[in-house]
Amino acid sequence: MVIALIALFVALGGTAYAVKQINGSTLVNRSVSNLKIKKNTLTKTEINLSQLGTIPKANTANQANFAKNSGQLDGHGADFWQQACQDGTVKGYALVNGDTNFPSSFTNAAGNVPDKFNCTGGTVQAKRNSTGNYTVQFASSTAHVGVANSYGPGSFDEYVSINRESSTGDWQVVIHNSSGQPTDHHFTIILS
Repeated sequence: MVIALIALFVALGGTAYAVKQINGSTLVNRSVSNLKIKKNTLTKTEINLSQLGTIPKANTANQANFAKNSGQLDGHGADFWQQACQDGTVKGYALVNGDTNFPSSFTNAAGNVPDKFNCTGGTVQAKRNSTGNYTVQFASSTAHVGVANSYGPGSFDEYVSINRESSTGDWQVVIHNSSGQPTDHHFTIILS
């Protein structure tokens, strides 16, 4: 039993002695493997970036010829994928903040029509004709199909109808409440 206790104290003392004797100043330079290095302790001072080489997957980034063909998607330009104003594409959209104070003359002010798009590059503007009745104009648009819905608080009990008024890109939007009465509300219109 006494011998076992002596062996135990020697073993514990030896470990403590080793901990006190081994530190960074006693290690030979470059003798610690990467598995023994604490994560996130190396800085650019310890790493020679020129010695790292190219990361295998990053090698394909060099094929972009320094942004010469960075506009290519699968070898095709953006116009191949989204052909502006072609059938099957979104030709226009508008978010309209309809309310009783909406102007009765056409406006594209950000407070009234905060988000809009027209594939022709023409203006998108809206006006209030009467309670719940608006005209949204997509200048020079050739769209023949449109959908609209109201959005925001209380919009779940409203329905919206739209009608293409003319070949100039005017669309009439009418919003009704659940009782069938015209009502002013925010709405979205999307054309194709």
